[in-house]
Amino acid sequence: MDDLEEKILKTLEHVKTELAGVRGARAHPALVEEIHVEAYGAAMRIKDLASITIPEPKMIEIRAWDTSLTGALATAVEAAKIGANPMVAGDVIRIALPALTDDRRVQIKKIIGNICEEGRIALRQERDQTLEKMKRQQKDGEISEDDLHRMKDSVDEAIKKANDTIAEMKTAKDEEIDAA
Repeated sequence: MDDLEEKILKTLEHVKTELAGVRGARAHPALVEEIHVEAYGAAMRIKDLASITIPEPKMIEIRAWDTSLTGALATAVEAAKIGANPMVAGDVIRIALPALTDDRRVQIKKIIGNICEEGRIALRQERDQTLEKMKRQQKDGEISEDDLHRMKDSVDEAIKKANDTIAEMKTAKDEEIDAA
């Protein structure tokens, strides 16, 4: 059961991180920090190569620690299709986020829905794996049938709470997009 709770927390954290990377009403470092850049012969995240600041509510600035990577960072941001084009000014990359159109809001809400659905699928898979493991334990005589039913109820309750948390995250992000 502890293993399941740990996996649930990881799934919820992953969904939260993914949703933070979806553009909302304001600029946020999470929009760009997980974008991968080809640097030093490996794919690295922007947050590992540069400082990311928010000088204005609709502006992101990226300043590479190694100025030779500025072009690669700008190319990676452009390829990520976050809904804004990067502008390179010396060793600083500026990304001005335009106002959201109705069409873009619909697209973003679909992305949010897909992220949340992936989270729910991951939770279902964890539940199924845990239940299968518990059934094997019952079959091997390690736990009784009554224990199996009690544990199954606990697993179902934990998954239900996690699904409710994902639904709350989705609602909050949808409201943020509507307010933008």
